[in-house]
Amino acid sequence: MKAQLASLGLLLLTARRGRCAEEPSFNRTCAESCQSALYPILFTDFVPHRALEEQRCRSNLSLASTYLCVDLYCGAATRRLAWTRENSTCAARFNISLPEFSRFANYTREEISRIARIRRGDALGPQFPRGEPVLPAPEYCVGWFQTLNSGCLALFKPSSLLIRVEAVLIVSPSSVANTSRRRAAVMAFWVLVVAFGFLHRLYLASCRVYYSYPSLQLVPLPPIRASWLKRRLVLPSTFGYRCAQRVWGCSVPPRLQSLTILTFVSINITCSFIGYRITRENYYFDDVVEQGLRYVSDRTGIMAFVNFPLIWLFGMRNNFALWLTGWDFGTYNSFHRWTARVATVQAIVHSVGYTVLLLRQGSWNALYTEYLEPYWLAGVLATIFMSLIIPLSKPSLRRYSYELFLAIHIGFSVLLLFFMLGHVSIFEGRWNGFVRVPTYIWIFDRVMRALRAAAFRPLSWGSQAHALYCPAADIVQLSVRLEWYSLRKPDPGTFFYLTVLSDVQSRLQSHPFTVASVVTTAPASGVGERTALLAPVHDSDETAEIKTDACSTSVDFLIRPYDGFTAQLRELAQEAKSFKVLVEGPYGTSHPLQTYSHVVFIVGGTGIVTPISYLPCLILDPKRNPDVHLHWAVREPAFASMVLDQYLGDAVKSDNISVTLHASRFVNIQPVSSSERGISQLMGRPNAAAIIAAVAASAGQGRLAVVACGPEGLLDDARLGVVRALQAAACTIDYFQDSFAW
Repeated sequence: MKAQLASLGLLLLTARRGRCAEEPSFNRTCAESCQSALYPILFTDFVPHRALEEQRCRSNLSLASTYLCVDLYCGAATRRLAWTRENSTCAARFNISLPEFSRFANYTREEISRIARIRRGDALGPQFPRGEPVLPAPEYCVGWFQTLNSGCLALFKPSSLLIRVEAVLIVSPSSVANTSRRRAAVMAFWVLVVAFGFLHRLYLASCRVYYSYPSLQLVPLPPIRASWLKRRLVLPSTFGYRCAQRVWGCSVPPRLQSLTILTFVSINITCSFIGYRITRENYYFDDVVEQGLRYVSDRTGIMAFVNFPLIWLFGMRNNFALWLTGWDFGTYNSFHRWTARVATVQAIVHSVGYTVLLLRQGSWNALYTEYLEPYWLAGVLATIFMSLIIPLSKPSLRRYSYELFLAIHIGFSVLLLFFMLGHVSIFEGRWNGFVRVPTYIWIFDRVMRALRAAAFRPLSWGSQAHALYCPAADIVQLSVRLEWYSLRKPDPGTFFYLTVLSDVQSRLQSHPFTVASVVTTAPASGVGERTALLAPVHDSDETAEIKTDACSTSVDFLIRPYDGFTAQLRELAQEAKSFKVLVEGPYGTSHPLQTYSHVVFIVGGTGIVTPISYLPCLILDPKRNPDVHLHWAVREPAFASMVLDQYLGDAVKSDNISVTLHASRFVNIQPVSSSERGISQLMGRPNAAAIIAAVAASAGQGRLAVVACGPEGLLDDARLGVVRALQAAACTIDYFQDSFAW
């Protein structure tokens, strides 16, 4: 017997140490091992017709057995804390106060050694009542500890209390503590990602201040060679050439985003499938396969639920993580999709694992009986809705009918939260926070949307808009009135979400469009003056008063009509001309292009709105005179003439700006004189790599900003051109990509 216990203690001494998540001196699993081992025993001083759970609070024999077991195997500190917690439980459930544990502390070592030991396989239960305290044998308690502490290893320390060899469980983590650490690992990862983005944004802000004031540049910055990181990690596509373009119908983010997502997926795989202790002696599951099914199913269900707040946070327009980092919505949308995919796979593994486990332990009838349980059925429905949301969010459906996609996405998400609340109802509110947090995030986003819309026009709900459709250019010019008292003014490169209030069909739709320009019109002359979005205005009080009374200001959008909402805008422009819209924004960030010595715009189609919004602030400040190269791929001659006449007329007169039109055929831009205004034309699509390399060579030791906005192929060309230019360029090159298709 001594040799057996000694070998048992020596074997378990090799186990790793752990810490209890609650208190370092409290080993909850050890105390629960004693309670589980003693649970099936009926003591004679307990009234038989009462519930067996009540015995551990009312039976003195049961209390004495529990006290001795915890004191013997778990240590004095665990005994005291376990007794306090048990007293609280008995008071809450049965209105019973336990006696002081000193009442059971008068057992001598000889008396303890004579107490009967129970083992697995002994005759236990109500048919075999006990009239004196009993203790679980050390190996029986060890078995329960291993069963309850699945996934963790216990440490046993030899002592001389029990036949000079005693196994004392000391400070070992419980499965709850391990699960908490895995939950914390997922959250900590994203906290680190956002913290890194925030610090990077602070660094960029300091650089912006430094390059905005020439006096600060008298003190040189320490050399930081970031070109290698940009060329190898930050800017390249994940594989090969395509990044904006889809690969096998799937979007592939840039390499740094992909590595971030890959790390997140790896953490979830590790937390879901690694770290279990499968034992042959398990009192719940004798089969090691069933143990694995049980543990993996339980863990994947928890990890899927942990990802819920992240799914909702990353999918919202008003995202505080986005505000902290300054990253675009597309970046967080990638995080949103991948977090949802990981959670869905985890939910499927959770559901399938428990189903297989139930079939192995019982039968189809047992599975049918379980399906009748509300919590089980709610979990099945939640998994089904999660599994349906993923394929019903494909880009093809969004392009075919964005309204249908939106209705399915929102409707299924609401049902998912509802059924998940029902699924975890058996835990008496312990997991409800993972339903409440997404709900709060959703409510916060909706409130912020309403506040943004109200800030654009505080005194009324909605703004007056005027639309004009040009068939030759295939462009809708949308002008929205901007009141002088508006609390939110557009910056270059920012965008607004527009909702047409006058049309019932479009009232529930909200779509983003980038601001092209701000137009100030004098009614008497009918002349429109397009002003810089960031240009300071210096007016006298009298002039300002006249401007308020006599002038109207509007925000212009250039919209290419396709299907859905943009097609409805075209119809409204042809029919109503004037209608009411709800303007929500602005969203997005404005790039500090004025701090660069050279700026290259590579745009296509309606992506021209990006340089239109930035050009005024690049030419109005005499202290900063960057060389600006605008390369625009355009198909429609009427569209090119419209933009050059109405939006770029003043900008292209500047000596530091050159405009190159790229088209598959010659564009007759009459009456605009290309020779007088420094506008050139080239056939075919722009060679982004050659353009960027040439400007980088001429920039010397300066700073070059490359801004791309256009079709996916053009964006990938520009990205690849920047990556190649970084290999040999002496200048600092930064790449900015604005959204073209949403």
